Amino acid sequence: MTPGRRSPRPGADAFHAMLTIMLEAPFRLIRGALPHMYERGWGRVVSISSVHGLRASACKSAYVTAKTGTTLMMDGGWTAH
Repeated sequence: MTPGRRSPRPGADAFHAMLTIMLEAPFRLIRGALPHMYERGWGRVVSISSVHGLRASACKSAYVTAKTGTTLMMDGGWTAH
């Protein structure tokens, strides 16, 4: 599955790949950086998402799910824990 390419029924593998690349990877990168930010007492995380993180779009279930997850991850204050 290619981001931006319409696929009305992505297979389970394509759905998982999209979530891994667009949601799990940023999560792991940020989690890896946080200890260093805490150690220095300073740091910023900038995450760029999409309007699809705020509303659904036809034929883009995996993309919308990943972007919504990214938006909620950043807005949810998870970094404070």
